[in-house]
Amino acid sequence: MEILIASSLAAAIAVVMVMFLVTSLQAQARTAVRVDVQEQGIMASNRMVKDLQTTVLGGVCVRKCIPGDPTHPEVLSIQPLIGIGTNDPPSQIYGRQWIVYSWAPNQGKILRYLYPPDPAQPPAGGPKVTTTLVPKRIDQDGLLWISQQTPVGVTPFGGDVTAMNISNPTTPSITLTLALSKLVKGRPYNYQVERTISLRNSD
Repeated sequence: MEILIASSLAAAIAVVMVMFLVTSLQAQARTAVRVDVQEQGIMASNRMVKDLQTTVLGGVCVRKCIPGDPTHPEVLSIQPLIGIGTNDPPSQIYGRQWIVYSWAPNQGKILRYLYPPDPAQPPAGGPKVTTTLVPKRIDQDGLLWISQQTPVGVTPFGGDVTAMNISNPTTPSITLTLALSKLVKGRPYNYQVERTISLRNSD
């Protein structure tokens, strides 16, 4: 009888321990997924913020995406300020390439690349840098044209980006919002990061 009771108690303890272990492992897995999604969002936003802080208001152009239409992505172009000229008064010098970010609905990743790939031989039909003394704004058609070309030297960010939203650059500050979501075993893990970036002074 005592052996039977002891066996029953041991079995009950074992069941409790197994349930505790399973619950603990599930919690760890959920935490790992949540951390992964957060890290993706933070890494992508940090890179975009770093590039935005290299330029002035006139060096930033945005084309808004059309929800649900992968042929009309959210496009951000940045023409960085790369130096100061030696003339008097000193003039600002801008890069001959735009840093381009694009995200299309259902794409998942944010793409970063330089356009034109070769500043000395820009593709026919696309926007061109005609002077480096002032930033050149790319119009909406030009931004769409760039996004439809096969990018060269592309760097993808994230893998679970469900939305990229950049406020239109009308003031020296821009708001960047990224939304991410990862579905694991039927359960979504969501994360959103919002950053307000102050651009450089154009004077």
